[in-house]
Amino acid sequence: DMVMSLMWSLLLGPSSPLFNDLYQDGLINERFYAHYSSARIYALSMLGGETPDPGRLESILTERLSREPLREEDLARIKRKEIGEFVGLFENLEELAFAFNAFHFRGIDLAELPQMLEDITLAELEEARRSHLQESARAVSLVLPESGP
Repeated sequence: DMVMSLMWSLLLGPSSPLFNDLYQDGLINERFYAHYSSARIYALSMLGGETPDPGRLESILTERLSREPLREEDLARIKRKEIGEFVGLFENLEELAFAFNAFHFRGIDLAELPQMLEDITLAELEEARRSHLQESARAVSLVLPESGP
């Protein structure tokens, strides 16, 4: 989960070149997201948001996601951000309890999270991208406005 989350942050987070290009071209807005979710019986990535040209957006994402460079300095920055969010958990008891339970039921000690994060390598992210971004596993859903009365 952590590897996939970092991968999506690097590829399509608000500070990524691809996000910036899509935003500057007017294909996405600030609410566009890329998210990974998993449980014992499923795992999926969701990319979503509003766009005036779904076909063009899909085409650009399909082309660029597999070849967008992942850089060490960006990974280090994203890790620092994640560590900051981890520390921020301790300011909100409810969020801390939720995180503790979520990790506990996956067999992970919440206190080990910073080291687990630090141990993730760029090579792991590249491998995750190669194995995850397969056309045969992709589905596209469009929610379009109803036309006519």
